Amino acid sequence: MADRSLTVPDASLALSEHALAIGQEFPNVETCRRTLKDIAIALHFDLRIVKSDRSRFIAKCSKEGCPWRVHVAKCPGVPTFSVRTLQGEHTCEGVNNLHHQQASVGWVARSVEARIRDNPQFKPKEILQDIRDRHGVAVSYMQAWRGKERSMAALHGTFEEGFRLLPAYCLFWNLIKHILKENTWSCGSFLE
Repeated sequence: MADRSLTVPDASLALSEHALAIGQEFPNVETCRRTLKDIAIALHFDLRIVKSDRSRFIAKCSKEGCPWRVHVAKCPGVPTFSVRTLQGEHTCEGVNNLHHQQASVGWVARSVEARIRDNPQFKPKEILQDIRDRHGVAVSYMQAWRGKERSMAALHGTFEEGFRLLPAYCLFWNLIKHILKENTWSCGSFLE
């Protein structure tokens, strides 16, 4: 039987890669959310969003009694957001199991997008193992499946988007048939 134990990477190494600082800027609030989600997963703690609107984003550690909190606000006159306050260090033990609240289908899709681009045959079971090995997080088979589907749609478009173009293709080919039927294949008549 395969070893299902997980070795969580040293948090001090992850902290150096995923550090927040007062004044750090993000191009928009969505990028800020994604970055905080990535940091929470890397450092193995859960976030709870206190407030999120067009002008600010406030999140804190979900563990009771942990003082960690971040406040990000929109910079005046520009579309960027910056970290205004960053309170406390994590005093909690963090997430002590493999399941992580922030590991959503969207996060899975972003996490494996480069690998899906290189290998579209990347199977959901391989995605499960890849995420467990790289991030120390367990996701369900359905999350891996949906994450792969979302990644494929982001890279190649959906079937619906492809079929939406079908009427335009039909119109184009009907126009070409009409031109070929009405005109002979001389350069002068084709270019006029």
